[in-house]
Amino acid sequence: AKHRRASNHAVVPKSAETTVRLSAMEGSGGKDVGPTVVLYESKSADGPADQARAVQDLTLIRNHHTWFKGQAQPPVVSKDVKAIQFVFPLDGSDLDQFILNVKDLRTVLARPGLAGQVKVYVTGLGGNQADLFEIFTSIDCSLLIATLVIVIVILLVVYRSPIVWVLPLV
Repeated sequence: AKHRRASNHAVVPKSAETTVRLSAMEGSGGKDVGPTVVLYESKSADGPADQARAVQDLTLIRNHHTWFKGQAQPPVVSKDVKAIQFVFPLDGSDLDQFILNVKDLRTVLARPGLAGQVKVYVTGLGGNQADLFEIFTSIDCSLLIATLVIVIVILLVVYRSPIVWVLPLV
């Protein structure tokens, strides 16, 4: 069975920065890589506790070795110690599994009550693509029905007849 791939090569211009960076990454995983950024944001500057949380999470994520296609980068801490991020390559060879992996990643990272008031975001190409594919697959039917209802209402108003509005649709 042929799988859909999580890649933006087909929808983003070749000159776009994202495409250029993805092309540069092809030597370290290929087109089937979804670089995913995990970002920790803290209102306090509790650097050591937040860093410990990020390292714990990175260890938890590394236990899911089937998610990866390459090595995760070590956490990068901002100068004001209020943000930490790390980037890792998710396997994007199967789009459906890729979306499930991003959902699972968000579930693993949603651990309330740890290391102060830290907000965790899954973003980057991997997080964004998973969100976009999920949104567009769920919007098709509802958007089509809404459009059809609007067209019918407009035709009813224009033709002012419960029967004549059907003629333009036939």
